[in-house]
Amino acid sequence: MGEASLGFIRRRFLIRGNLHGSSFPAFLFRLVRSLNLRGYMRPYSRGFEVQLEADEGTLRGFESQLMTRFPVNGDQFTVQISAMPTRGDTSFRLIEPEDVEISGSWILPDTGQCSECISEMLNPNNRRFFYPFTFCADCGPRYSLAVEGLIRREDTVLKGHPLCEQCLAEVGNSRDRRFLHALNTCPICGPSVGLLDHSGIVKGRQREALIQAAAALEQGRLLAVKEPSGYSLVALATLNEPVRRLRGMLDKPHEPIPIVVSSPDAVDAFAVISKREQEWLQEPMSPLLRLRKRGGSLSFSDQVAPFGDSLEIGLPATGMLQLLINLLNLPLAVVSDLRHRLPYSCHETEALNHFDGQVDFMLMSELPVLRSTPKSLIQSVAGKRQILKQGTGLVPIDVILPEPETNSLALGGGLQTSLGINIDDRAFLLGQMGELKGGAGLDYFFDNLQDTKKLFNIHPAKLKIDADPQALTTRYALSTETEFQKVEHDLAHVMSVLSEEAKIAHLLGVCFDDSVGIEKQETLGGGSCLWLSGQSWQRIAGFGSFLLPGGEPAMGDNRASLFGMLYEAFGSEMWEALPLKLRAQLNAQEMERWDHILKVKLQCRRTCSVTQWWQGLASLLIGCHRNRFQGYSFAAIETAMDLELDVQRSVKPYPVSFKASDSRHAPIVFDWCPMLKDLVTDIHQGRHCRYIFSRVFETFARWLLKLSAQLHPKGIVLSGSAFENRIWTSHLVVTLEQHGFRALLHDRLPCNDASLAMGQMVATARRMDLFPSRISGIENRMDQILSQSPTTNRTDGKEPEVP
Repeated sequence: MGEASLGFIRRRFLIRGNLHGSSFPAFLFRLVRSLNLRGYMRPYSRGFEVQLEADEGTLRGFESQLMTRFPVNGDQFTVQISAMPTRGDTSFRLIEPEDVEISGSWILPDTGQCSECISEMLNPNNRRFFYPFTFCADCGPRYSLAVEGLIRREDTVLKGHPLCEQCLAEVGNSRDRRFLHALNTCPICGPSVGLLDHSGIVKGRQREALIQAAAALEQGRLLAVKEPSGYSLVALATLNEPVRRLRGMLDKPHEPIPIVVSSPDAVDAFAVISKREQEWLQEPMSPLLRLRKRGGSLSFSDQVAPFGDSLEIGLPATGMLQLLINLLNLPLAVVSDLRHRLPYSCHETEALNHFDGQVDFMLMSELPVLRSTPKSLIQSVAGKRQILKQGTGLVPIDVILPEPETNSLALGGGLQTSLGINIDDRAFLLGQMGELKGGAGLDYFFDNLQDTKKLFNIHPAKLKIDADPQALTTRYALSTETEFQKVEHDLAHVMSVLSEEAKIAHLLGVCFDDSVGIEKQETLGGGSCLWLSGQSWQRIAGFGSFLLPGGEPAMGDNRASLFGMLYEAFGSEMWEALPLKLRAQLNAQEMERWDHILKVKLQCRRTCSVTQWWQGLASLLIGCHRNRFQGYSFAAIETAMDLELDVQRSVKPYPVSFKASDSRHAPIVFDWCPMLKDLVTDIHQGRHCRYIFSRVFETFARWLLKLSAQLHPKGIVLSGSAFENRIWTSHLVVTLEQHGFRALLHDRLPCNDASLAMGQMVATARRMDLFPSRISGIENRMDQILSQSPTTNRTDGKEPEVP
């Protein structure tokens, strides 16, 4: 240290953000050097502390460039500036972090490899030729490798792989894109790759292992791949036998098997893809896209997607898959979601024993699997991105909260859930855990719970839980001695969309979900409209309820929903209303049994779930009697439609009828029974299902327009599993926006229950009322809608014009 230069001042820049493991420290160092500043940079658990000395103009220039030149959104980090006494620094240096225990770590998600790293892997003259763990500061795994954080290499699973001289030189070279990158690896110092047969015998190492694995795939063998992000099952997508074997190993054997191809151009050979979807495909999150099959496409196994016209297609997100595709130049069928099949974080030998000879080979990394992260799944809705499953690139995804909060843990819902954690002013949503049913599902929940606490270094003093007392996550919270806050299911759904909205004022929240319980209410939820203003909210409208024979366990049986809907609309005359084609599938004993169940309400629960209603309609119109996997009924509806010809043409809606509610939870109810009666008339008159679906789409749109025209919302939030129905949701969004309303969809978080934990954290951070209240003037507006509503006997399809 020396004396400070004349006119110099010193400033402390406290940069807070989830930046460790990114290219930010290299950018910061280069910026400081370009301005010839003096001082130091030191990482800490929430970001970086930077102290600099220079004249005031130069420091202002540094601040300006810091906030504008780093290629991420400006709201991903904040800068606090304070004056410090000068110290007379003569250079700029990096110093080690202080060894101070601070509760809570921030972790970046994994991303796919960048184009430069892929080029290095495929360049025979590069020292990383055919080395799958080729990353840089802009790409690769972060979350998968983290043990306690990403400040230092020793905080990751690479601790046992010290840098070689060449990697060390790259990390120390300010002109290299791996400058200051703690996760740098190469074939000399990084983890190795091996190929094992089904009995665990090593058949090859490094490049030879990859070549033999590709040859095995070409011969029709089934391959297990172990990478830091988890285990995958891989087969050649063009061969029936290995894909059939792969499908036989799945817990849900009807789901489409994801296809991984070499390039966006290759996707175009299999599916219909837009230019915007091609751009999404190449984003760092490396997602799967749900696309429609292209007619007359190149052949691949009919076992890939035997149920429906939808495909799930993506580019390779990891080095191993990238190299296998490069060797074969053929599409691969890749199942990466094996979380409920394999023991948590199991060793490759343990995995082979569990596969019990069902796979022929295992291509494995010597790095352990700390936590499993499959690929994200997205689809396009009216040109907007909608998240269906949250995985690579989005786990853990962080949101800045309006107010800091002490460490807390959000448990989400009871059927499909994800964990959320809250550290200071950040909320992190983790990966989807699937259905919490059976021993494996519960084991996976508890394993994730313990891993989350350890990884993020939190000891939650408060839990956020769903208001449904029967949800397994809620029952777990009640069994602990930890303080908890209940957040109603519908509110959490809406708040998860609004996680980054600056204001909550005059918003209409539409939560069309699957059946869920609501505390102190017999009817299962899933069809609510909320009005949000400030910190208050109120249920203002609901979807008419119907009986669901079998209750929640019957939610996959679309016929149960259909018969409950028909009974609600037609009563004891439901069988006469049922089209002959469906009636012929039931014998007299079956009809008597269903009659008895519905009349005495045997094991029945009432539900207002729009998702269940749509599944019942799919059974009625297209014979889709089972929801074989999440979204299957919606995919079947899309298959039955012609997007270009049927949805865009104008059709007359069915009656839009409202009635007063006898529940305190919603003043008015959308009475869909007149619509169903006219719909059945259309069926008997021989109308095509495409025409009928289009009328239903338009009816829902008119229903929301009537509410919106009376309330004048500044935004309309669409959240819940029903909105996975892409063709219907697209129609709603386009219609609402044509009438001047702003439709808000999930574009960062899943639209289903997997986003509930984030909604719970956002709701409490924004200090929303945890229970609905009465907002002045709302009931009067609802009464005006009731007074304008056509009678339930009206069947001409006419209605007052929407202003």
